[in-house]
Amino acid sequence: LGPLAEEVGREMDQLSRGELFGAAADSNGDDDPFGEKLVGTMGQLNATTSTLHQTQQLCSETEATGLGVLSQLGGQREQLENANRHVRETEGITGQARMLLRRMGRRAFFNRIFLYGVILSLIVANCVVLYYGFFHSSK
Repeated sequence: LGPLAEEVGREMDQLSRGELFGAAADSNGDDDPFGEKLVGTMGQLNATTSTLHQTQQLCSETEATGLGVLSQLGGQREQLENANRHVRETEGITGQARMLLRRMGRRAFFNRIFLYGVILSLIVANCVVLYYGFFHSSK
């Protein structure tokens, strides 16, 4: 009975170790406490590695796309700054043209006033000449 009790104790000891490591005895009778778990863990590790590589590739593609967009935005910014500079230059030229047109308008106004004065003085001179010509010559 003593050797039998020792053998049962050893089997119980092995069983508790197998349960402790999360694996039971093989159906063939071989003890492989890490076999199935190792295969499952390796599968998960391979899947995770594959996902990590896909994520890295996606990050690289996203970075390349971002750099392309950033380059395009830089070009568009330069175009907008050039357009803004051209608009400011055009506004300056337009302001100068406006001042020139005002000066020309004033000159035209004073020339018109001067011409009206000359015409009026000529009319008065004609009237004076006619008055003295008709009324003084008849006497």
